[in-house]
Amino acid sequence: MKIIKVYNYFDKSLQFYYDENHCITTTDTKGDTLRIGDSISKINNSTKFKVFRKNKFGKYTFYNDYEISGI
Repeated sequence: MKIIKVYNYFDKSLQFYYDENHCITTTDTKGDTLRIGDSISKINNSTKFKVFRKNKFGKYTFYNDYEISGI
């Protein structure tokens, strides 16, 4: 899945949409964030997901692991 749009709600939360109806929401608006075009991968029933970002050669490479908290 790729991040297709990002909404910033008054610097209180960020929503990263990977399709028209589903998103990842975070309240950490100051730290490292996802970008449009990032590719995310998540295993079913897991709270962790991996982020892949294009490098300067246009190839996706591993960028970071994130964990969804508060579920």
